[in-house]
Amino acid sequence: MTGMAAPRASVVTKLAEPQREIQCVFLMLLELHQRGYERLRVVPGMSPSGMHYRCSVTPARNVFADHGAIAINDTLIARHTSANGRRYFEWDDVEGASPESLAGFFVERFPRIAKLGLGADPAYAEWFGEVLGLVARGVFPVAYDDGYFGQANPRPGQSRLPTTEGYVSRLRMPPPGRSRNKLFKPEREG
Repeated sequence: MTGMAAPRASVVTKLAEPQREIQCVFLMLLELHQRGYERLRVVPGMSPSGMHYRCSVTPARNVFADHGAIAINDTLIARHTSANGRRYFEWDDVEGASPESLAGFFVERFPRIAKLGLGADPAYAEWFGEVLGLVARGVFPVAYDDGYFGQANPRPGQSRLPTTEGYVSRLRMPPPGRSRNKLFKPEREG
């Protein structure tokens, strides 16, 4: 991802611990993009209780063609939730690791996902740069909401992606995934 700078450390340190932990996953993904894995995508959402943020990583080919932040196949996802704190991806040996170190662990421990994420995706890298601006302030995208209200759940024709600041957001939708599968089925005329 050319020309993308990580948020300044002074901004990062002002966040609460759970926000810094999730931010670390986003910065890990930035590091992976800088290493040539731009086809890795974030799949961001909220837990059913709304208490925990989910921040999973999957290759672009496992993302719907009509919604750039929803995964198709659960077996091609590296899952992280804020419920795990600094046990990123449920790894017991990475507490306190930098985003750069986590990127190395990610490639090593999720080799299939990493391999499928290798390659350029400039449109996604640009969108992800916008996301990092929000993340630096402790605001995170929400592509799905497993909660009772389901207000963040995807809708056909959606032009903005909700964030943890609210369901009305200025964050544009991410570029389409590289799959031919569509989340929304065309309506039949007749």
